[in-house]
Amino acid sequence: MAFAALGTGRCSSVAPGGVRSRTTVVCSTKKGAGSGFRILELGIPFGSLVKAARFGWSTAWLVMMNELAPSGPDGEYTRPQASRLRKDSVTRFPAEEGRYTLYAGVACPWCHRVLLAIELFGLQDAIKIEWLVPGDGGLWELETPKNGMKTMKEVYLTGDPGYRGRYTAPALLETSTGLVVCNESIDLVRMISEEFAGVDETHEAKTVAERIHSDINNGVYKCGFAKTQQAYSKSVSTLNTAMREVDELLSKQRYLSGRDKPGIADILLFPTVYRYENVYSPLFRCHSRNIPLDFPNIFEWACDMYQIEGVARVSDIATTEKNYFENLFPLNPSGIIPIGPSMDFAKKTGRATNPALQSTSSTEASPV
Repeated sequence: MAFAALGTGRCSSVAPGGVRSRTTVVCSTKKGAGSGFRILELGIPFGSLVKAARFGWSTAWLVMMNELAPSGPDGEYTRPQASRLRKDSVTRFPAEEGRYTLYAGVACPWCHRVLLAIELFGLQDAIKIEWLVPGDGGLWELETPKNGMKTMKEVYLTGDPGYRGRYTAPALLETSTGLVVCNESIDLVRMISEEFAGVDETHEAKTVAERIHSDINNGVYKCGFAKTQQAYSKSVSTLNTAMREVDELLSKQRYLSGRDKPGIADILLFPTVYRYENVYSPLFRCHSRNIPLDFPNIFEWACDMYQIEGVARVSDIATTEKNYFENLFPLNPSGIIPIGPSMDFAKKTGRATNPALQSTSSTEASPV
């Protein structure tokens, strides 16, 4: 049996003195960059080395995963409870120019859904965007420091020094007071749709939105952060079932809203589909299905969505890939960004003129 050394060199399963051994590996490697610590040259039994390395690696991985992605006894990822903040001022005062500021990172899917809602409902003038980037310390940082603030922690505490909770994004602030109005993405999308834009979603559309949020948006994270094979297999099955049902629904109607314009369910689904092939498939092990091949209606719907004015403006796949693969260290220790196929969202689909997909319901309150 031969073992290839990392870097250049040669390995042999023959122990010193010419006695063949199954457990001792002696390697000779050239000195230089990438040659490592040359542990194998010490004649350490290979089996012992592998066991020790596996134990150390697995223990470190489990510790980091427990911090990054808490789970239940079965190893299934459980999203941390958000420190939901919501002031009465949102319902008492309508959106108007300069009233609100949204802190968001373009690579984050939860921020992406809120950015999409702002674009689709035409609230760019009412809600100013402050862009965030991942920081070395694990906290969101302001792309451009403002009023002495560099991190989201400082943003939260400046508006409310007594705040105790997670310093998460997206976060909507009242510009004048600096107080966080809301920091839960799905609440923000609903606020923008229902309270700011006055859209009345149907019961059916709301049900679809809840399913997407639970089994698809959170579903990909349950696959990626699963700590056991059983939890992973269960999560993949749930995700694929939900994707198949949504694909079937989109074979009958142009948008998940049930109208001729996208609604909340569409806004929730797009960030996950947009990241699926480039990020979730390789990094979160969601590769049992391919969207263009297995869910063609979802793919063509996503092309329709991407081509709506404003959507591409808040969608950046290159930055998204970089942030995921370089920052989720427990899932990708090397930080290498894989090169793979991307979905062509510029494809013309014909869904807009397909009579079988046209809605007959009123669209007066629909977005865009």
